[in-house]
Amino acid sequence: MQEELTRSIVAAVAPHIDDAERQKVHRLRPESLGAYEHAVSALAKSWAGYLNADVGLRNEALAEAQAALAIDPRSSLALQVLAWVQLQHVLLGTTTDIAAAWQSGLSAANQAIAIDRNDGDAYAIKAVLLGFATERQCATEDLVNARRAYELNPNSTWAVSALAFSELYTGLADEAIAHVREAMRVNPRDPMRFNSYLQLSMCCLCSGDYGRGVEYARLGIADAPGLAQLHGHLAMNLVGLGDDAAAEVAYAEARLLAPTWVERGLVGRFIYRKPEHLRRATTFLRIAAELEDRSAADALR
Repeated sequence: MQEELTRSIVAAVAPHIDDAERQKVHRLRPESLGAYEHAVSALAKSWAGYLNADVGLRNEALAEAQAALAIDPRSSLALQVLAWVQLQHVLLGTTTDIAAAWQSGLSAANQAIAIDRNDGDAYAIKAVLLGFATERQCATEDLVNARRAYELNPNSTWAVSALAFSELYTGLADEAIAHVREAMRVNPRDPMRFNSYLQLSMCCLCSGDYGRGVEYARLGIADAPGLAQLHGHLAMNLVGLGDDAAAEVAYAEARLLAPTWVERGLVGRFIYRKPEHLRRATTFLRIAAELEDRSAADALR
């Protein structure tokens, strides 16, 4: 079953690799084709693990990326996968040592950049990881790295997505929306389109456009029902609309899929850096969890 899932992800992703990415793979082709095959398989498993909230598949991807690096320590693709899987662990809280996962992911991204300074995807993953840094000054460096990724390859879905996330977390919701829509125009058949819907739902929560936020979250859930953040932001936007009963249902699904991510949100540990956005997200999630009175949302809508 997992082999079939891996093949389907590879088949979906491969046609959408842009020319710049193809050139990079050709230029940095590893000495060992075995290492490259491990890295490609790891990439497919990492996305399948993310899409299906499958921690086991995520860990398989990590092990396979490490196997590729054991053969070829300069495999930039394997380093990207390692960084991406560790980012998933950090984002969803699916490891016992978040700090170690974050450091491992950042180290892998930095190694990939050291191997190829024009590796836009490595800068993109680094940018998103930096957004989760516990040290505030370090976290604000995410936008610089995201902009660098975008400069290197504005046609990369990774780069545009990272830039949109960094702008969103910084408080630049309108700029983030523009970049997400740009990415969707560039790659209208992106198999990871659910990620764009997540970003748009988050932006709508920040801007107060809750109706569209609900619509985008539901579109994302249709593609990726196992992604907890989609259910969580559906719940928050529903609270914004005043539909608390539906919000409670969405909240319960988010909690089932990623309890650690939900717990962090309930205590105000979302990574929105604009106080208004953080307060709204935290309060709305707490209302969906029935931990706050519904009236608490009135001043924030």
